[in-house]
Amino acid sequence: MNGKQRWIVLLVMYGVFLAIAIAAILAVLGLVPGADPDFRKFAVAVLFADILAVCVAVFKTQFSGGGSLHLNVAFNGTPPPTSWNLEKSEYFILDEGGVQKDKGKVLLRRCPGGWSCLLPVRTEATDLARLLLVDGAGITWEVELFSPNTLDRVAHKKEGQP
Repeated sequence: MNGKQRWIVLLVMYGVFLAIAIAAILAVLGLVPGADPDFRKFAVAVLFADILAVCVAVFKTQFSGGGSLHLNVAFNGTPPPTSWNLEKSEYFILDEGGVQKDKGKVLLRRCPGGWSCLLPVRTEATDLARLLLVDGAGITWEVELFSPNTLDRVAHKKEGQP
């Protein structure tokens, strides 16, 4: 979700709960004929609890801080490299139209079965990422396009490499 979409969600949620609040207050004041007595008894308390929960959820989404993308990389049956050239290893973030919107250095750490990559970048759900990892021997490994919610990917040697 981009910033404009987050604001639309925020305003729509406020509008829905404002309408519910007005209806509940009218029922409590007796201006809605046939309102259930139990509804009238608990309407305001439940309404405030709902509004608080929605405000927390929407603001947490609206103003979420920068995160990072983690990916576990396996090496398709070959032993994982033991060292990396971090200056040449990089990530690319593409938007939903395939246009590159970010690029940077990959942070790597050893994990069971391979390597874990950290991309210190905030991504949207519709973004795609691609990795080029250069090992200590100078061989380039490519991780094909993946979405931010992907946890594991297999790296393949880039074509034309030994």
